[in-house]
This record gives sequence, C-alpha cells and structure tokens, in this order.
Amino acid sequence: MRLRPLNFYEPEEPAVSLLAEITTELNIVLGLLVDGEYPALESMTKSKNLAAVEMRAAVETYGRTLARAAGR
Repeated sequence: MRLRPLNFYEPEEPAVSLLAEITTELNIVLGLLVDGEYPALESMTKSKNLAAVEMRAAVETYGRTLARAAGR
C-alpha cells in the first residue's frame, strides 16, 4: 500500500457528505433560535436537553440579539 503525502489528501465522499449534513442541520437549529422557535427545538430534541423555557431564558440571559447573517 502506497501512502500519499498529506498535502495531497482529499477527503473521502462520506466525510464531505457528513459535513454538508451537519452544516444543514446546524443552519436549521440556528434559524429556529433566531426566530425564537424554542418549542420546535424542544420537540426536535425530544426534551432530552433543554426545555423551551430554558432555551428562551438562555438566549435572553445571553444579552445580545440573535440575527441571521446577511444573505441568509
């Protein structure tokens, strides 16, 4: 088996696909946070992590305004 130098490494297709999937899911979650859709986030996690009221309190305690990046 011949190894390629690291500077020629190209990720395998599954890794690229996984990154795209994670990016999509992260954008969905961030969009719901920006929109204040805490019950939807709670539903997505099946209430295993934080309740909607806890998420709202965390965002309010954060003290800054959540907003979408320009062009999104």
